[in-house]
This record gives sequence, C-alpha cells and structure tokens, in this order.
Amino acid sequence: MPYCKTLTALLYDKTAKKTINWGYTALKEATTGDHPNQKVLLTKFKFLLEPTAAEYMEDPIPDDVEPLDIIAEYLKEMHTLIMTKLQEKFGSTLQNEDVHYAVTVPAIWSEQAKTNLRKAAAMAGLISPAEVVSPRLVLVLEPEAAAMYCCKKVPEAQLRSNENIMIVDAGGGTVDIAVEKLIIGAERTRLSEVTRGTGDLCGSTFVDRRFLDWLSSKVGADALTEIKIDNPTAYQQVLRGWETLKRQFKGAESFNSRDHMTFSIPGALYNLMADEEMEKLEEEQDGTADDLFITLKDMQSFFDPVVEQVLRLIEEQLDHCPGKRCNKLFLVGGFSASPYLRKAMSDKFSESFDNVVFPTDPGAAIVQGAVLYGLNPDSIQARRSRYSYGMKLCASEAEYSRKSRKTSNRSDIFINQETNESMVTMFSPVMVANQLVEIDDFYSTKCFPLYSYQLGVNIEISATAATVDRETSYSDVRGNFVLGTQMIEGIPRNGDRSVTVYFYFGLTELTVIAKVNATGAEKRQIVNFTAR
Repeated sequence: MPYCKTLTALLYDKTAKKTINWGYTALKEATTGDHPNQKVLLTKFKFLLEPTAAEYMEDPIPDDVEPLDIIAEYLKEMHTLIMTKLQEKFGSTLQNEDVHYAVTVPAIWSEQAKTNLRKAAAMAGLISPAEVVSPRLVLVLEPEAAAMYCCKKVPEAQLRSNENIMIVDAGGGTVDIAVEKLIIGAERTRLSEVTRGTGDLCGSTFVDRRFLDWLSSKVGADALTEIKIDNPTAYQQVLRGWETLKRQFKGAESFNSRDHMTFSIPGALYNLMADEEMEKLEEEQDGTADDLFITLKDMQSFFDPVVEQVLRLIEEQLDHCPGKRCNKLFLVGGFSASPYLRKAMSDKFSESFDNVVFPTDPGAAIVQGAVLYGLNPDSIQARRSRYSYGMKLCASEAEYSRKSRKTSNRSDIFINQETNESMVTMFSPVMVANQLVEIDDFYSTKCFPLYSYQLGVNIEISATAATVDRETSYSDVRGNFVLGTQMIEGIPRNGDRSVTVYFYFGLTELTVIAKVNATGAEKRQIVNFTAR
C-alpha cells in the first residue's frame, strides 16, 4: 500500500506567481529538471499558519507573496486532485458542495492559526468565501484524530471501557499530547479528555535543524547556503543521507565497536568548502576531509534536547492524570518511527503505563482518524478548555465590589455619562481554564447596551491561560488577549434591550451566537480571531 501522505512542498514560479508542481513531484522536478532563478522550492510552510512558529519555515517566501497565498496554492492543488479522483469514481455530477473536508491541526495551534487555515481553504476553493465558517470544513485536533484511529484500527491494544489512554502525536514540526478516557457503549465508542492537552514545537524537524547547524560548522555556512540555493539536487542528497542515519539511530548499539558513523559529503558541496574548513576537518579526522565522522556524542547532541523535551511533555501530562499513570500510551506520527525516541519513552515510562503501543502504520493514524472523526464527530464526548474565556463588560463599581469581593483597578474605572455612576470595565468569565466541556453543552451570558441611545453592542471576546473564575477588573487579568469582536445591531429603543451571547466550546473551534432577545435576530460566527 502506498504511503498515505505527501510532502509539504511547492515548486513555485516567482515571476509568474504560480505553482509549477507540488508534493513529492515538486521535489523531484526541483532536483532533476531545469531550475532557473525564477523558480523556488518551498517546504515546511505549514509553520506559516501559526504566527508564533512562522520563523521556523526554512525557505523564505518570494517577495510580494503573502504567506496565506502559499498555503492556498498547496490546498488548491490537493483539492483539484481530490475532485478529479472523486469524479472519476462517482461521476462528473459530483460538485464541490457535495464534499466535506476534515482537516487536521496540531492541538497547540492558536485560534489565529485555525482562522488562517479556514481563510486559505476558502482561497483554494475547498469552500467558498461565504462558507468560511461552514461545517463542510471541520478542523480536527491531531491527537484526537490519532485517538480515534487507535481505538478503531489498532486491535492489538485490547482497549477496555473506562481506560485512560495517552496519545503522543510526534510529527515533523509539533508534538501534541492528549489523554482520553475511553467510553465504550452498546452503539458507539466515545472519548472524553482527561487532562488539558499540551504540546510544543519539538518534532523531528528540530533534530534536523541541529544536524544542519553541526554540518554548517564542519563544511562552512557559506558552502551549505550556496548549495541549498544553487544546487538543490546536491542539497537533497545531503538531506537523504541524514534521513537514513536518523531513522536508523538507536543509540550506543548503532555504533557497536565503531567510534563513528561516516557521512559522505556530496562532491558539489565538497567543491564549495573553503581551504581552512578542509584543513580543519583533516586535522580532526586523521587526514580525512571528503567524509564526515559522526560520533555517538554528536548524534546524541542532535537528538537529546528534542527527545528530552518530548519526555518532559509526557511527564507533565502524567502529573495531571489520576495516580500519575495511564493504562496505555500510543506513539504515532512521523517522528514515532525513530527507534531512539521509542527506546527513550519505553525506558523512562515503563512503570507509568500498562502497555506502550507503537502502531504498525503510525503515519496513517492522523489521516484515517480524521476521516473517522468527520464521519462521527460526536465520538468526542468532552474536551478540556484550553483557556479561561470571557467577555469585556462593565458594571457599577458598587456592584462589582459586592460580587467579586475585590477592589477594582483604578485604570478600569470610568463615569457613566447618563447616570454619573462610577463604572468598572471587567473580564466576565464564561468558562474557566481546564474546565471539562460536554460537546452538546453551551454557555450563555446576557448583556445590555450601556447607554439609552445605543441600538447595538460590540461584543469583545477575550481569553487568558490563567484560571479566572469570577468577574475581575480587566487590567488585572494576567495574559489576557483579545480573540475577536462581533457587532450585533437591531436592538429596540424601548422594551427588552438585552442581548444573549451563547458560547459553544466543545467543537474544535469557538463558535459564538449573539441573539437580540426582543426580535430573535441572531448573528452566528466562528470568531474572527486577531493575532495574539
């Protein structure tokens, strides 16, 4: 069976501003065909969706091209292929509107990244611009997709109801960890999140980066940069040689009686090395300069900082689990193929799990799990809230002091123009960080226009990682950031002027519905999140 995933790569024409090819074909064409200056191979651009991770994209995007344009180009190529295959099977009458997409995202992604992905999907034609919040495109958290795959497709795990399972999705860029309680019913199996999921930017890409930094110190930064830009064939030869060593590395046993591994320097790279770099290598390697000697200590310096970060994430999750243990641990994702990572996990956590499971096809876990989720979205019973979510409201200073039993921050006090009362701007929580949220539940709060002349209210949604369980003076909320705003109009001048705001947190994204109670008019949207 062919591998179920393709490469995040585009061969892009900078002059025409269009894609030449994508996936593995882009890589092949970049390394075998003509490669004039107007063409550039872009990889790992998934990082561009997450504002806090964009710096880790290794290939600079062309001038005058927006990051979302690159993402949209890739999704458009994928969408075209999917529609072609589906129409071949089901006939040309099948249209875009008949297709539902389940797109996976790392659990650690911000809401801004999710919004960026939806925008790119609309630009690519997966959904129309008017459908940016359409249920035809559902975002699936990658560890949840992996959990569904492991429940349905890994019979050797022998899962039982009420077991707690930990999913470690170790991919190229991110490592996401979730702990789920398995609830096996007569008709279906459901998952309920036990602890708030965590993760970090510590996938296999960061092992690669440490190797490339080391390689640069050996052959010279100028030589490595030049070959990457001017000779992608030779540069890919470097990456393939490293990938082979990386996948085979098991620790000390990979060396046996040897004191080093040999890494062949491609001729094109060797020819670019400065004389002083060659002399330095010859001195370090007993006269050898056309190969590199990689010692056990070198390999550990590439792997250990990244692997230790993964182990810390697992340990942090266990600290929040009942009895600091789980029934089973599943390791999935591309990085899970590393024998070194597998051994490190097994050695450290042998007493923390009844069983550590390495599925035979870990790369398929996310893809197949996403399909399972798309077909059965109610398989997720409950999730833990990542943040304390709330609204920016105001109340009289006297009322605020009575309810919160706290003194307001003076910078949040203002005078009501109509009543001359002293007012406090406050964060009014709707949900508290780490709160368990049932999928079918919703949370609501009622608000009113401050002044009699107002016929609309601007609803501001914000969040913080801190635990905020009562109304708090707005400036006193640590780490508070605005997620977005929603203007609701049509409030009558007289009678019931209230607006009820409903929050649906159990879905992958935050959905907000504002309702003018007097007229029943509603405004529904996935919040248009602003950058953090």
